[in-house]
Amino acid sequence: MYASPKEINTFLKHTLSSQKYLEFGCGGSTFLVLYATLTKVISIESDASFIDQLSTNELIANALKIPNADHNIESLSPRLRFYHIDIGKTKAWGVPVDDSKRENYPLYSQWIFQTLPPEEILDIDTFFIDGRFRVACVLSTLLHCHHNSTIIIHDFFNRPQYHIVLEFLNIIDQTETLGIFKPQENLDKTKIISLLNEYQFVTD
Repeated sequence: MYASPKEINTFLKHTLSSQKYLEFGCGGSTFLVLYATLTKVISIESDASFIDQLSTNELIANALKIPNADHNIESLSPRLRFYHIDIGKTKAWGVPVDDSKRENYPLYSQWIFQTLPPEEILDIDTFFIDGRFRVACVLSTLLHCHHNSTIIIHDFFNRPQYHIVLEFLNIIDQTETLGIFKPQENLDKTKIISLLNEYQFVTD
């Protein structure tokens, strides 16, 4: 996330009270939410080497550790969980260099929703979309998120190719290219699925 100071302020305003946060695309946003909030973080990334690089940072490394338990707790998870989605060798910004693993492209936007228990997905209150397959990530999120979830999209208002998702979103705040949204009521999920089938291979 390379954002202006005003965008960062808006991002923090809408994440400070988050209890569970899912981001598509790690980086500056990961540091921000770990440093400024108490939320648990799930991060999806297409560049494994970038995850390794970030994991050397003390803040990130500590968040990846499983906490010590003084009591009998059935399951513990670290504050931060990274998930690498293998879409092939990548270049800058996690963009695949070729289509050799095109069959994996849908996993970027959908794997996490197919893997997490439904009750954990509904616990996620904030979604940040700033990586690859942005339209597909929004559509997939809309199929699974709680109706009161906050969806944050970076580089949105300057990229009209993303605006197709406005049919399903209400804008609640915006700063420069950053948009803050809520899902509309009575979503046409049949149409969302149809669009997802189209956009799940669009890497932008």
